Parts: sequence; structure tokens; C-alpha cells
Amino acid sequence: MATDVNPHAVAEARSTLGPDVLVVECDGTSCLAGFDVAVANLPYLPVEPEDDGCSGYLSLAWAAGVGGERARKLCLEASRAGRWVVAVYSTLTPLNVAGCLESRGFRVAARLESPGFFERIVAVVAER
Repeated sequence: MATDVNPHAVAEARSTLGPDVLVVECDGTSCLAGFDVAVANLPYLPVEPEDDGCSGYLSLAWAAGVGGERARKLCLEASRAGRWVVAVYSTLTPLNVAGCLESRGFRVAARLESPGFFERIVAVVAER
């Protein structure tokens, strides 16, 4: 199962992934409950979403909010998973992602980093 707030991304994912994967349009994981694992690709830039000519949908992919409010909301929603969370984000993200997950009863089991264009891309694997 996959989710995205952008209806255009949902349509593309449905056509790419085929009928074996349920793709749902919703903001974050608010439409999900009862899953053991959540994988979240958090927005990363410390800016507010803007009118990008596509009803703001494009900027939702990268706009974490000036203080990281959107990234925090999505991190907290991902922590609704029963056992595991994998959060992927940029070192530009204005949020302590590990701290967010730890505040919800998870412990970081692994942290992976890879060079990005202007930053490092981080994946945190957290277990409850």
C-alpha cells in the first residue's frame, strides 16, 4: 500500500505499480492504521508550501515548513505504525527525526547516510 497527497502522483503510481499495490490519496499516513511498518519520505526544505501552478501539490513534496511543522506532522503520523518506521529525509530537514520517533516510543535501530546534491540523505530505521 502506498499513499501520496498529490493526486497526479497517485495516478502515476497506480499506472506504474499496477493492481497489486493499493495507492491511496491522503496527506501523510492519516488514512492508515494497523500497519506494522511505515516508510515515510519526509519533506525536507525549511519553507512553506507555495502555489506552484499545480495547486501547491508539487511543493508539498519538499516543503517541510519553516520550523519543520509539516515534517513533524508526517513523522508523528508514521509513528502510528505498530513496530517499525523507516524515515527518509535530508540533513536540510528542520526536524530532529530520531527525537520525534523516540518521543513516540521507538528506538533507532539503524541510521544510513548517503551524499546528496547539496546535503546528505538519511534513512533512519526505528523499532518499537
